[in-house]
Amino acid sequence: MKAELDRTKWLYQQDIVTKIQQRFGKQFVYFNKNGGLAIGKGVLQEFNKLTPDCVWERHQKCWRKRETWDTGEKRGQF
Repeated sequence: MKAELDRTKWLYQQDIVTKIQQRFGKQFVYFNKNGGLAIGKGVLQEFNKLTPDCVWERHQKCWRKRETWDTGEKRGQF
């Protein structure tokens, strides 16, 4: 995920969750309460450790690099 974010600058959840499932297996994803495929919490925790300079764009459902206007609290909760 980090390499993809570094390459593309925006990492969309819907794109990466399928890649994670295909490459690493079903144990790293799950179906959320809305029935959508979601990234496993353990994967997200590790991603957060590797990317302290990123923020979660809730409305676009993606991660991006932190900008000067972002507050320190704009990481998002998982």
